[in-house]
Amino acid sequence: MEKGRRKRDRKGKEDESKRGKGGKVADQEQYNNCYSKVAVLVVDDNSMNRKMMVALLRRIGVDKDNIRTAANGYEALEVLGAHAVVKEISEKEYLDDVSGGIGEAVMKEKEDSGTDLFTTEYSTSTKAWPLCLALVDVHMPLMGGIELVRHVRKIEEKSRSSAGADLHLVMVAVTASDHGETIQECLAVGMDSVLHKPFQLEDLEGVLQKYLCAEQMRPPSS
Repeated sequence: MEKGRRKRDRKGKEDESKRGKGGKVADQEQYNNCYSKVAVLVVDDNSMNRKMMVALLRRIGVDKDNIRTAANGYEALEVLGAHAVVKEISEKEYLDDVSGGIGEAVMKEKEDSGTDLFTTEYSTSTKAWPLCLALVDVHMPLMGGIELVRHVRKIEEKSRSSAGADLHLVMVAVTASDHGETIQECLAVGMDSVLHKPFQLEDLEGVLQKYLCAEQMRPPSS
């Protein structure tokens, strides 16, 4: 009798283990399906960092055609469909000579004047952003991550009030800084989270799972 009971217990544990593995496989399949549909914007002034982030996203399963890149906040707004107008320095001057010290000149002018050098125009009839996640470097020339998120959140607020659009672009700061003030500022201005460099593939995957896939994988309410 004791031998039969041990056999039943062992079989029960094996069945439970199989169910657990099956559940994990099912979850991974759902995650993979989610990854293949998300659209991501990578914003970083370092070209190698952009390439590395794109490679990591593709390893996770994000479609290469769903990944866009930008070298600063100004370019990011263009990708998102918002047109940033640079005060004092024209768009042509910036595009003609982005590496010729213009970014530094803009930042110095901003510090001297204490004013916002950018205004943004955006079609408030739009009901959704063309992308669902932005991975944003904090420190960039011309327009950094902090200023970018401020513009994006202002655009979203304007769209909600004028067009009833429920816009929210998930924005995650990517930074090597471990200063508490930097992290708090990122969150205070509207970043959804902070990803610290160096990070592992699993950390990036966790961001996608938490902010983009959780809602899709939530079981329907009874």
